[in-house]
Amino acid sequence: MNGKLVKSLGEWFVKYDNDGHIVLYPLCPQTLVWANNPLTQKFIKEDIEVVFSLIVKGEYCETKEMLLKNYQAKITSVDHETI
Repeated sequence: MNGKLVKSLGEWFVKYDNDGHIVLYPLCPQTLVWANNPLTQKFIKEDIEVVFSLIVKGEYCETKEMLLKNYQAKITSVDHETI
């Protein structure tokens, strides 16, 4: 999947345009380590194009009696021309 990096309230997200419906996915823990690395922060900025995979974690909620899905983005590559 392709998206762009955006920062909202001090946190990095991947913005994905799903046929006109914009979705913001938080970064997975592994990608957060990359994003918070001082060497990465030298070039990271908003609107960098990225390729990412979705990580889906499910958790059963007894109160709602349903499975709740939690989505996170794992960045697999960066389009260096957009840096």
